Amino acid sequence: MKSLKITETEHTPQVNLDAEGGVFEMKGRLITLDSHAFFSSIFLWWQSYLSNPNESTTLTFELEYISTANSKSLTSMFKMLEVLPNIKVVWYYGEDEDQLESGEDFNYFTEIPFEFIQVTN
Repeated sequence: MKSLKITETEHTPQVNLDAEGGVFEMKGRLITLDSHAFFSSIFLWWQSYLSNPNESTTLTFELEYISTANSKSLTSMFKMLEVLPNIKVVWYYGEDEDQLESGEDFNYFTEIPFEFIQVTN
């Protein structure tokens, strides 16, 4: 399966989805005004992955900020991935409690287990 890599911009995070390498990460700011356009290739990639997933899947998120519209897209993505066996999310957060609360909100709305790790600078 072909990897999906999206370069970080001022408004969108770096995305690295690599089934062969077992890397599924999103890092940066998620404040794009066109959430649908940003997530369309990500959703297509995950739909393909669902047909032949790895034995386990760990998604890693280190997001500085997430706008409301993008939160809805992330929630939809998590809901879609709930069917995967042995899936978990590792949610990195800094000293800003909003980052932790965002992860806790996503955890509340999905069946996927979350692990929360604080990053100190």
